[in-house]
Amino acid sequence: MTSTSFSLCSSLILIIVCAFLAIQSSSNPLNDVCTKFKNLDFCYSVLKDYSHQNLHDLTQSTISLATASASATNVKINKRYITLCATYYKWAISTLGNAQQYLDMGQYENLKTAANIVRENAFNCEMAFEMIPGYVSTITKENDDIQKFSDIIVVAANFFFNLIRE
Repeated sequence: MTSTSFSLCSSLILIIVCAFLAIQSSSNPLNDVCTKFKNLDFCYSVLKDYSHQNLHDLTQSTISLATASASATNVKINKRYITLCATYYKWAISTLGNAQQYLDMGQYENLKTAANIVRENAFNCEMAFEMIPGYVSTITKENDDIQKFSDIIVVAANFFFNLIRE
């Protein structure tokens, strides 16, 4: 009976180690993610300094970059008294904090959902400007960048999800 439980325990440890190595070993996570992303130039330009990272760390770096970008945009919104988008960006920043937790807990479907929510908030902010006749958004690039960061996070979450299912 002891050898059976030892064998079961050994098998479980082996499965956990293999799963960890599968997640950690991707030939080039940056290429894997960026080639699945629709805006290759943006992906490589914002993540080029992180090319040595594994998929988890690359995703974590993307979340950090998206949070920094959203926070800087939020400051710009407040500086220019553009209160129209302040709520959207507060939600986006909060949701990016949740995204980091989902990544750390291995909840990749929730990570993907969070990234999509962040994307929607940036999109809704931009669309809100179109509701004001004659007013042109001063943060179109920032809204676009947040949407792109969100898309990169979705691609990475899909890679994690597929690794787990294999």
